[in-house]
Amino acid sequence: MKVLHVVENLNRGAVENWLVRMLEHARMREMEPQWNFYCALGEAGRLDEAAQSAGAEVIYSPCSLDEKIDFVRALRRTISNGSYDILHCHHDLISAVYLAASAGLPVRRRIVHIHNADEAVPTPNRFKQHLYRESLRRVCLSMADKVVGISNHTLDTFLAGRPRKIGRDVVHYYGLDTLPFEAPGLDRRQFRRELSLPEDAPILLFAGRIVPEKNPLFAK
Repeated sequence: MKVLHVVENLNRGAVENWLVRMLEHARMREMEPQWNFYCALGEAGRLDEAAQSAGAEVIYSPCSLDEKIDFVRALRRTISNGSYDILHCHHDLISAVYLAASAGLPVRRRIVHIHNADEAVPTPNRFKQHLYRESLRRVCLSMADKVVGISNHTLDTFLAGRPRKIGRDVVHYYGLDTLPFEAPGLDRRQFRRELSLPEDAPILLFAGRIVPEKNPLFAK
């Protein structure tokens, strides 16, 4: 089956990193997935070469999301010309725009993947944020064949109080290859010295972006 993943762009974000790693893992296992990536931001990313080396085509949107009609038309042409079986959208609520672009096309399955619970909508106007948020949510819930959350909290936040639909709404946790971390051979004292820390300073690893929704102050 031919899959089009719609992402912001293939930079070093957690979502994109995970997707490229899954693609490389599938190739190593000779599963030969037919994955392509559509970059909504229209920008090159650090992972483009890795994705291409694994057999994927990286497609850049010729229009920004602000150019709504032109953006939808361009994505629709890509979906139609590529004869994709699956449209896999990775932009939370904004995935509604990508789903709309596929309306009426013979896509076998449409997937909305929810990676964050912040429910961000790209407008500074609070009234518009509320208005767009619920409209986008309704489009996602009405058009998606699968709604996938990376955790129970993320999925339930996206559903906004609606009960989960059996067969549509699921939780799928990220996979992580732990092999590189099993024998790092780290000298703790040297590590502290490199960071100009006291030798008895406790070390806490925070795995996440330093943004409010990740709650780094609580970890501190």
